[in-house]
Amino acid sequence: MNEQRANPNPKPKRRGVPFTLYLSDGQANALSVISERRQVPKSTLVRYAVERLLVDLENGQLKLPIGI
Repeated sequence: MNEQRANPNPKPKRRGVPFTLYLSDGQANALSVISERRQVPKSTLVRYAVERLLVDLENGQLKLPIGI
């Protein structure tokens, strides 16, 4: 008999594109502290920050130095 068992804890399907990011020790530590204090995953904080950056740039609210 070939019975299929239902997985009691199915993992949610990932959405999006994988991206590798290197942070300085200070940035990584600060992000970890914020993540722990707010009980929010670091990935959620980074996605929020990227979205803020994109919106601010698009609205002309943020000027970056040439080359950045």
